[in-house]
Amino acid sequence: MDKKYLQLNDIEAYKIAFHLSNYIWDIIGEWEWFAKKTLGSQFVNAAEDPALRRLIKFTDEKLKL
Repeated sequence: MDKKYLQLNDIEAYKIAFHLSNYIWDIIGEWEWFAKKTLGSQFVNAAEDPALRRLIKFTDEKLKL
């Protein structure tokens, strides 16, 4: 019997978080070093953390962990 495993690309929350983080990295990648180091790191952390938490929660609910 073949088992079907959940793939990350099958999870809509993962795809949204992935595209959001790439979009932010593209914007910040054009900034000067000081802006990247100060505002950029805070911006990236703020965008990635909630998305990651939603992904983990969604995955846990789907897998019943």
